Amino acid sequence: MLLHNRYLLRCELGSGSFGTVFQAYDKQEERCVAVKEMPYQQARNLKHLELIEREAKVLQRLNH
Repeated sequence: MLLHNRYLLRCELGSGSFGTVFQAYDKQEERCVAVKEMPYQQARNLKHLELIEREAKVLQRLNH
């Protein structure tokens, strides 16, 4: 499945209360990434969006 004409979802890595995480390939950056899909109700909740945004910024800084 191609998401936003950019991320090619490969497989599900796991799921929890904040959503499902997929291994994906970023066609624009040409690298493997993780993509989190949030439940609709959480995506509409500003507090949840702020938490996810902070999490994404921290994870982007990881070099492994």
